[in-house]
Amino acid sequence: MCFLNVQGINLGKTYPDIYGGVSVAGIPCEPYEQLYVKTKQIVCRVDGPGTNEPRQGPVIVRVEDFRGESKHNYKFVDPEIEGISPKYGPRSGGTVLKITGRYMNAGSRIQAFIDDLPCEIVA
Repeated sequence: MCFLNVQGINLGKTYPDIYGGVSVAGIPCEPYEQLYVKTKQIVCRVDGPGTNEPRQGPVIVRVEDFRGESKHNYKFVDPEIEGISPKYGPRSGGTVLKITGRYMNAGSRIQAFIDDLPCEIVA
């Protein structure tokens, strides 16, 4: 599940104008009424595509009888770790690890663990 913040103009005069009219790459996106900003912003929740196959497509917003489509596609991705360095460190901890990979900035909350131990994220 992810939350998508859609910003623009003419995004409805009232919340009922847009309810149920948002989709991301063909998947329905459920708007949150309490986060709706009249004519300017829609925040909605979309479930992932349910598959590991790449899926992408436009964000489509329907407001009353009108339809708006994003110029760029939204792409569902999962972070992919390609490397961790150094490979070894002292048991006492304190080692700074560098994790590299693809789509490492996906999502709104970044967490890392070694076994069950949480790591502090330093950007």
